[in-house]
Parts: sequence; C-alpha cells; structure tokens
Amino acid sequence: MLEEPKRGYQHDNGELPPAKGLEEREEEPVISTSDAVDPVKYFSLLEQSGVAYLSAIIVYLYLHDFKQAQKCYDDCTQVSAFLSSDQSRCASKLLSAYREGDVEEIKRIAQSSIISHLDHAIIRLARKLPTGDLKGIEIDDADEQEALDEDNLV
Repeated sequence: MLEEPKRGYQHDNGELPPAKGLEEREEEPVISTSDAVDPVKYFSLLEQSGVAYLSAIIVYLYLHDFKQAQKCYDDCTQVSAFLSSDQSRCASKLLSAYREGDVEEIKRIAQSSIISHLDHAIIRLARKLPTGDLKGIEIDDADEQEALDEDNLV
C-alpha cells in the first residue's frame, strides 16, 4: 500500500523539520511536488472570491443599503486579487452609477457579461436594480461628508 505524503515542508530525507528551539539543521526545507499549488485551482478560487464580493455588493444595493455596499467594496479592495479583477471594476462602476444617480448606467451594468456569470439568484436581483430612490443615496453621502470634523485629523 502506498504511504500518504506528509504535508508541509520536508527535508531531503523525508522528515519534517525539527520543532523550533530544537536542534537546527543547516539544510533548507524543500517543498515536495505534492504540496505545489495547482494554478488552475488557484485562479478559480480567486475568481470565485471576486464573484462572491460582487454578489454581496449587489445584494446590499438591492436592499437599499448603499453605505454597506460601499463599505463592502472598500473592504474587498484590500484583497489584491479582487482589486485587479473584472468583478472589482464592475462593482466600482455600479457604485459610481449609484452615486451619480444614473439609472440607465445601472441597468446597462446589470446586463453586462460580468453580472451574467454570477449565480442566477444574484443575476435576478441585479436586473431589478435600481430598486429605490437614488436621490436619497446622494443625500446620505452628502450628509456623511458634512459630518466630518475638519479639526480632527485622526
């Protein structure tokens, strides 16, 4: 029967490195080929995360919660894989169209191929956008800008 490979770094002799504080070896750890990341799986996971982030933003917009959608986008842009994705650009355009109150642009984005590759339930929500008064969103955004204290630089 074949022995299952050990996970983690392995030395040339197949043993796991000693625990920290124990006898140190001079040789560098070698990563075995069984531990290598499959690039297809890796990029698939990155795409899935972008899809999930964009889906969350669409749900927040559908629920008339622009502030939470913007916060979600801001949080997601901390993930470099999302920041450089098509889903990020789509979310940015969607939020910008909401800020500007451009109903036609929102509808155009909702028909885009990026949205078409999302889950069917999310596609249905996106195609119903905008569902609320876009002028209220602009007012909320303006109120938030005025609430900033110019003397507080923290």
